[in-house]
Amino acid sequence: MARILFLDPYHGPSHRALSIALRDHSRHEVTLLTLPPHKWKWRMRGAAFAFEPLVRALAPPEILVCTDMLNLPEFLALVRGHLPPGLAVISYFHENQLTYPVASRDERDIHFGLTNIHTALASDRVVFNSAFHRGEFLEAVDGLLQTMPDQRPEGIPARILSRSQVLGPPLDLPALDQPKENLILWNHRWEEDKDPESFFRVMRRLDLTRLDFKLMVLGETFRDQPACFEAARRDLAHRIEHWGYLPSRLEYLEQVARCRVVVSTARHEFFGLAAREAIALGCLPLLPRRVVYPEMVGGRDEYLYDTEDDLFARLTRMLADPQAQCPTDLRDEIAAHTVKRVVSQWDEWFDEARRV
Repeated sequence: MARILFLDPYHGPSHRALSIALRDHSRHEVTLLTLPPHKWKWRMRGAAFAFEPLVRALAPPEILVCTDMLNLPEFLALVRGHLPPGLAVISYFHENQLTYPVASRDERDIHFGLTNIHTALASDRVVFNSAFHRGEFLEAVDGLLQTMPDQRPEGIPARILSRSQVLGPPLDLPALDQPKENLILWNHRWEEDKDPESFFRVMRRLDLTRLDFKLMVLGETFRDQPACFEAARRDLAHRIEHWGYLPSRLEYLEQVARCRVVVSTARHEFFGLAAREAIALGCLPLLPRRVVYPEMVGGRDEYLYDTEDDLFARLTRMLADPQAQCPTDLRDEIAAHTVKRVVSQWDEWFDEARRV
């Protein structure tokens, strides 16, 4: 049994799925150190300071795991002398700051993207949560380095690719078999990059039809949110079954399991946990033909749309057909991404790291 230290500087709802699964289910001894999910820029710049005294108080680990939110080279420099030489390091990229969408009022700070590059290069293995994420990140790495005025390093994307793997976080779902109702589900973060404006435009068009449906608007909410939510809540009040965040995970999953269709309009998505959970619980997916979604549904055309008109037409057909349901093979394919399966793969990587 190896001693594993997992550092998670931004222990938020989607970020923590992997670290908790490894802590609770790995056959190795996993110690988890976390920081609250606040002020992500300060986490990337300050997590190494916060973790240093905590790590020095522990017995040195045999393997170190961190997420993309840690400046790994800075942390290793701070704890130099405490960690054993040749310590194996695995970094898990749940997101990255070269391609993560920035708010319309902000400008991208490339220094955080450079931190991600340095963390990947300082790792023995880099795990991305989807093939789309890995490809987009490596393309962005090459693009950024080409803007350097001189002394451009060669082969950095290839070096990262050679040590990379793809494996997303686990789906930890109870057995729920709720009767399906004509509910359209929105269960994404209430932020600009999820493009809620497009979703509500289509819902207003559907509202003008004679179709019998209700809306289930869930997802994580924030103090600042796009204005379209309040406008939609007013305009579509007669269609709303539930509105807002559900802090109880079981209650949230029970509501998701009632829905017939899950819709995404996201302009960017690295893994798509919300949509994957909904599909695993039997929701028919209607997803944009971009970012990670084609990968998620294995390229199945019937679950991918191209435009708002296309989404409207496909939703109309689905809602009008009482026999339309999520196929068992797609549901089972996504539901198979269990804690047991994911943790087993990580345990194999831990075993390999000990043998090196």
